[in-house]
Amino acid sequence: MGNLEQAVTEVLSISELHLPSSTLATAAWGVLSVLLRSSLYAGRTTAIYSLQRDQQRFRMSGTEEGISKDELLKMMAKGPAHIFDVRTPAEVAEKGKIEGSINIPVDEVLDALNLDPEAFRKKYNAEKPKPEAENLVFHCQKGMRGNKATQTAISLGYTRARNLIGGYGDWASK
Repeated sequence: MGNLEQAVTEVLSISELHLPSSTLATAAWGVLSVLLRSSLYAGRTTAIYSLQRDQQRFRMSGTEEGISKDELLKMMAKGPAHIFDVRTPAEVAEKGKIEGSINIPVDEVLDALNLDPEAFRKKYNAEKPKPEAENLVFHCQKGMRGNKATQTAISLGYTRARNLIGGYGDWASK
């Protein structure tokens, strides 16, 4: 195995630590970018395809855990879930939404979760989730902004918040 492949293996193993640290995800993503550029210059398309397959693992590496479409469907079947769509209102209007989801753009998540329950209800016409809620899911189109929103929620004490793996793009495509 060449140096590039060894580096890729090492970087990919970082995401298996499940550390709730956005710093780890950012660092890993930076290394991945360098590896992709190196592969392009060296003409190593096999390594590039391998890295692209694992891109979603990097997107989720900063969260405690992600939730798949199937897991979210099961959660929704058991009862109400707090599903927050962190895309822009224009994206939601253009591409659609998960039924029952509430749109809170990613840049508003911190302020929204800091609202008192009554102010949250008035602004979003929905119940504010409790910090211990197990049914709290964030999503965007692909995963990056959902991950950021999930990290914000975790930092505010919503320790069981999850990010929908693959975002709305995967949700709508299957």
